[in-house]
Amino acid sequence: MGLPTAILHPSSSRHVVALTAGVGQTITVPNEAGSVLFNATGPFWVQYGGAAALPTGSDLTGGAPELAPQARRVEAGTVLGLVGVRVIPFV
Repeated sequence: MGLPTAILHPSSSRHVVALTAGVGQTITVPNEAGSVLFNATGPFWVQYGGAAALPTGSDLTGGAPELAPQARRVEAGTVLGLVGVRVIPFV
């Protein structure tokens, strides 16, 4: 009767983080979580394991924050640093 799909069950742990442009926030991955799904109304950066800051130039260290990921596997207790980007409207 069909093929299995990757459709997810509703999560028992859902969070909303309201970001102010350029101001970082952190959230700790709950104990029961093994993955995180992101959805946003504007651009944002994520740093895994600590606070995030907006990049101001090149970072070739391999440890730069990630721009707008959709889904990532994470370990419970991981700190996610989030920071939003100022949106400039087109006139």
